[in-house]
Amino acid sequence: MCEVDYDKHYPPILSPLPTENRRTECEKDYKKMQSEMIYEIDSLPFPELIQELRSLVSRINEQKF
Repeated sequence: MCEVDYDKHYPPILSPLPTENRRTECEKDYKKMQSEMIYEIDSLPFPELIQELRSLVSRINEQKF
C-alpha cells in the first residue's frame, strides 16, 4: 500500500505526492483502484494524475493563509 507523510499536509509545504522511491508502488496501487473501485470510464492514467496533483499542490502552496 502506498503511504503518504501526513505531517506535511499544510501550506506552504503541502505534499500529498508520492516520493520517487514509492512511485512504482503507488502506481500499482492506483491501477488496482482503477480496476476495482474507480468506475469512471476515462479515469486519468497515473502519470497524468500525478501531473494534475502537482499543479494543484503548486496553486495551494502559493496561497497565503
